Amino acid sequence: MTSVGALGRCAVIIVAATLLVGFPAAADAQDASGRPTGPPKTRKTGRPGKVIRGRAKTDVEKVPSSSVIIRSYPPGAEVFIDGALVGTTADDGELELSDVRLGAHRIVLKKNGYREWAQTVRLTSTTKTEEIEPLLQAENSQYLRDLGKVPELPLGTEVKGQVSREGVQMSDGSGFYSEYRIKLESSDALIVTLRADGFRPKLKLVDDSNINYPVQPVSDTVFQTVTLPKAGNYYVQVIAPLDESTYSAGEFSLSVQSERVARGPQSISIGASATGNLEVTDSQSGPGDYYDAWSISGQTGTRVRIAVDTNGTFAAGLTLLLDGRVVATSGKSEETKKKPKGKKNDPPASTLPEIVTTLGGGTYTVYVRSLSGPKQGAYTISVTMAN
Repeated sequence: MTSVGALGRCAVIIVAATLLVGFPAAADAQDASGRPTGPPKTRKTGRPGKVIRGRAKTDVEKVPSSSVIIRSYPPGAEVFIDGALVGTTADDGELELSDVRLGAHRIVLKKNGYREWAQTVRLTSTTKTEEIEPLLQAENSQYLRDLGKVPELPLGTEVKGQVSREGVQMSDGSGFYSEYRIKLESSDALIVTLRADGFRPKLKLVDDSNINYPVQPVSDTVFQTVTLPKAGNYYVQVIAPLDESTYSAGEFSLSVQSERVARGPQSISIGASATGNLEVTDSQSGPGDYYDAWSISGQTGTRVRIAVDTNGTFAAGLTLLLDGRVVATSGKSEETKKKPKGKKNDPPASTLPEIVTTLGGGTYTVYVRSLSGPKQGAYTISVTMAN
C-alpha cells in the first residue's frame, strides 16, 4: 500500500509542475493502452504568435476606371451620373471627373431655365479621357434680338469696336460684350481675326436660338469655328470678362472670313501677277506649314512660266497640280533643268523659284509655300508666256 506520506510528496510534485507548465484546458483522454486520443497539446510561450494579415481585395484588384471632362454651355449646370449628383460645371463651363468606372453611364445636366440634357456615354479605355460638350437649350429657345440694333459684319471686312460697362451685360453677370451679326448663305466654317487693346477678350458664336458653337484659338489673334450646319444668321460676341474692378473699356478690331473663301484657290490669268500672304488663316500641309492655292487655266500647248518673289522674306517653293496630281515643282521640273546656255551678253537667269511647263488643257492649281525661313510673309506670284 502506498503510505500517506508518499501521497503527500506526489501532490507537492504535481502542484509544482502545474505552476511551471500551467493547467491544461481539460484532462487528456486516453485509450485502453494509455495513449492520448485528444488533439495535440499546444505549449504556450512568452512570445505572441505570428499574425498573418490578408490584403484587401480592393488593393489587389482595382476596378478599371477612366476620367471624363464635361464642358457645358451655359456654365453652372449640375451634373448627374447614373442618377447621382457629382458636381457643378465651373464659370468656364468645365467639370473634370476622375475614377469613373468603365462601362455605360447615363450623364444628365440640369440648370434652371434650360431644358434637361442627357446622354449615355460608354467608357472603354483607362488611358483616354472622354470629353463631352453639352449645349443646353433654353426653355424658350428663341432668343429675341432687336436686329436693327445689331450691326452686320460682312465677311472679309474689318470693323473696330469697344467693349465697356455701357455695353450689353452677360446673362450671368460675368462681363460685357459687343455683338455683330453674320449672314451665311450656306453651311461653312468661319475664321475670326480679333486684335484687342487694353483687355483679354473672349469669343462666343451663337445662332438665332442662342445655341453656342465652339470657337478654337489658332494663334493669339486668330480663331477657327466648327462647321456651321446651315444658312442663316450667326452672332459673334466679343466679351470683356469683369476680372478687374478697375476695368472701364477695351478697344478691338474684328474681321470674319469664310473658310471656303479664305482657303480656296484664287484665280490668276496668264500674263498677270498678284500679291499674297502666307498667314495663320491659310491651309496647312503640316503643323505651321502654311500654303496658298492659285488656279491657272490656258489652252492646250500654251507654255507658261510661273514664278514667285518674296523679296527675300522667306525661301518659297511652288508645286503645280492637275486634277490632284503633281505636274511639276520649282527646281525639279525637267524643263527648268534643261535650260539652254545663254550667250555672253544675255541677262542673267532668274534666281526666283519658278516652274516652266506646257499646259495640256484644263484648270491647274499652283501652291505657294515656305521652304525655309519664316513660315509667314508676303509674296508676289506671276504667270507669263514662255518661249
